[in-house]
Amino acid sequence: MALRVAYRTMHGLYMTTYTPECGSKGHILFVHGGPGSHSAYFEAALTTFPAYHERMPYGWVCYDQRGCGRSGPSASVSHQGNIDDLAALVRTLGATDDTAPIALLGHSYGSWLLYDTLRQHPELVRKAVFVGRALDQRLSRVRSLLMDLLLLKLDQPDDYAQIRPTVGTETNPFLAAHREIIARMRFREKRNRFYWGNLEAMQWYEGVKQQSAVKENDTVMRAVADSLYQMTGPLGEFDFRALPTSVLLVNGFHDFLMGGETPPISAGVPYAILPGSGHYPHFEEPDRFVDLLVKFLEEQP
Repeated sequence: MALRVAYRTMHGLYMTTYTPECGSKGHILFVHGGPGSHSAYFEAALTTFPAYHERMPYGWVCYDQRGCGRSGPSASVSHQGNIDDLAALVRTLGATDDTAPIALLGHSYGSWLLYDTLRQHPELVRKAVFVGRALDQRLSRVRSLLMDLLLLKLDQPDDYAQIRPTVGTETNPFLAAHREIIARMRFREKRNRFYWGNLEAMQWYEGVKQQSAVKENDTVMRAVADSLYQMTGPLGEFDFRALPTSVLLVNGFHDFLMGGETPPISAGVPYAILPGSGHYPHFEEPDRFVDLLVKFLEEQP
């Protein structure tokens, strides 16, 4: 089954639509992570892995968030701005387009963005999929810090010895401490392995990333992350049961960042843990991921 591809701009954001040539039961809007990343990696997966273009009777709408990737630079970016953009895209697609999304799927930061968008705009969609998302909003921040501390301990023990006593103290708040660690690190690229369970998929991803002309934007990442934490205040847990949509949570067992090994039983919504995956189950186990997704989409809401 081949995919028909269309490119356009909507509300100043770059968008690509993938539709099965034999017809589609509807389209899913993909919300990429980061912040500061883009949808080009996922678009590569749609055409690379047969599960997406041979077995899936649904199309995809992919877009790059403001200031990211092919959407080009922006003078102002924020988490609330991303919420407003996502809501506007869904409404415009629903009102004027045959690719109106029947579901929204967010990965990593994109799942946080999706959650906050549905809290503010509960009428947008009937089904939502959250991929690579811990229930506890604090967990990914703490584990990201621990990943860098562990690498610093292994590769730069002298730097680790200097910074360890100050981490988490009132004089060196969490975010400031983490930025100080990052500034010291000389081998931070090693942390990539914490994200993956399937190392072959990791190699594929790194190859796509290296060859892609679409790059990630660290300035956008910092600006959106800062606005997110200022906006949310004290971090707690995501209350997926409060969403007026059918929800599916998907994590990889090897996702250290999001605590993927822990079943999110307290969420009170359907979930799946893919045993061979880390933070990217849609790349690491595409066949199993697509089976879960199709089953969820075809269930009655």
